[in-house]
Amino acid sequence: MKKIIVFLFIVAIGSWLFVGCDNGFEDVNENPNEPITVPSGLLLGDIIANTGNILYSTFVGGDMGSCWSQQWGKVNYEDEERFKVRQGVIESTIWKGMYEDVIADAKSMYKLADAEGNDLNKGVALVMQAYAFSVLTEMYGDIPFSQAGKGDQGIISPKYDTQQEVYEGIFTMLDEANTLLSSSKGSINADMDLIYAGNAAKWQKFTNSLKFRLLMRVSAKRTGVGAELQVVAARPMFASNNDDAAVRYLSAQPNANPIYESIVYGSRFEYKINS
Repeated sequence: MKKIIVFLFIVAIGSWLFVGCDNGFEDVNENPNEPITVPSGLLLGDIIANTGNILYSTFVGGDMGSCWSQQWGKVNYEDEERFKVRQGVIESTIWKGMYEDVIADAKSMYKLADAEGNDLNKGVALVMQAYAFSVLTEMYGDIPFSQAGKGDQGIISPKYDTQQEVYEGIFTMLDEANTLLSSSKGSINADMDLIYAGNAAKWQKFTNSLKFRLLMRVSAKRTGVGAELQVVAARPMFASNNDDAAVRYLSAQPNANPIYESIVYGSRFEYKINS
């Protein structure tokens, strides 16, 4: 009899504990340090840094930029100087990096900013997307554009749009960005803005100057460019070098100029100034 009573007592206590553990479980076990949503402005620093680091690295801006334009020479590992491009750089550093680390994050920034009602951040996100797409189409020609970054919609093999379609899409993005950046709704996180420190007016200048440059690049293939250039020229545009969209690097690792980090910190002395 005592065994039965003890058994029933244990069962009762166990049942009470089982039910009690579930009471307020979510509240007790919620991490107060983990944000439910990320403010859109916090994505900007990484987007800008990734863009600069990809294009200004020794493997891209050095081997395939400065060497091909004869600003640099190399005394070792000179394959790229002989136009033998590394497949890993083409596929991973540029293609994958631009889509994953710039465009995808900028799309996320736009969605977050839209939910916040922050038009200025939406404009900045569009400019960074437009710039990344312009780099990709100038390097590769036809690229995924209209369906890019839509994995959440089940599109895991986006179609390739023609370069003409990509340029037209970029122009539309930049026009929208110009309108958004002229708004007073929202703000740009100055600490995360590694280019203009939160200055929306300068972002608007970058937007229109970028469109002007891209219109010039397609002027031989596109009709009516002259009139479009006049429209853009009437908007805020770069007026001096102080308006340049340049990433402000720091003086020490891991946020120093990537070329400086490679050559000085990494002791990559095969790079030499060309005669």
